[in-house]
Amino acid sequence: MDPDRAGSPRETPAPTLEVPDDIAPAWTGSATYEGGEIVLFDGTLYQARWWTQGDSPESAHVDASTSPWRILDDDEVTELVESGGVAPRTSAPSDGGGD
Repeated sequence: MDPDRAGSPRETPAPTLEVPDDIAPAWTGSATYEGGEIVLFDGTLYQARWWTQGDSPESAHVDASTSPWRILDDDEVTELVESGGVAPRTSAPSDGGGD
């Protein structure tokens, strides 16, 4: 009898979520973000908790209580992937001088 199988079944590792590169805009340090905006940084999705500029999403790993970013949980990531992702950020408004 195999000693690894005696007594308890082996645990199956949880599947890793695949986050497509185009699921959300990549974080840029010079951009400003409003609360609720979602970005992709180093393969992880983050949501801005309030207005921020220059604060790396990585800060959510250091001190989540003071970071302007929060890491999306697996259910939120799955929902985003299934919905097709976040709409691209719109560019600055034009001066309207075309017509």
